Amino acid sequence: MIIETVKEIWNNTTDKEVVSYLVNNSTSVPNEQTNRHFKEIQEWIAQGNTPAPQYTDEELIAKELEAKRKEFNTAIYEYLNDTCSAYKFGDSKTEPFRAISNYTGYDNEYREIAEKLGAWIAEVFKVAEQIELDVANGDREMPTVEEVLEELPTFEE
Repeated sequence: MIIETVKEIWNNTTDKEVVSYLVNNSTSVPNEQTNRHFKEIQEWIAQGNTPAPQYTDEELIAKELEAKRKEFNTAIYEYLNDTCSAYKFGDSKTEPFRAISNYTGYDNEYREIAEKLGAWIAEVFKVAEQIELDVANGDREMPTVEEVLEELPTFEE
């Protein structure tokens, strides 16, 4: 086999244990000492070549962020809903923070608070998006859900 490129394939992105190799973007070779192609890869490495990692650092950050995104979004939506529910927005069929749009743009007794909540919600999403962008750009470490919630603006009437 002529080896031009070798890429490591990991069991997961945490410990990066190599379980196989992808040779020339087409041939999968198990990480087994008895495999003849594995032996050729070891010779290729001994000649000074280095297998590419399965993911670049940027791809690993993106994968970690994607895995955390659902957890972050759930916590943020709960945060928004809890605050909006305290002002009696929403019902069993409507997320409270989405219900405020029903009371904006026309005169009614809830308009003022609905518009304030709407502005606050926009600010919450702006801060959350900036946190995500900073992580994706490598400008900060991946925060915990608790750290994200601490950074979000609080609602003030």
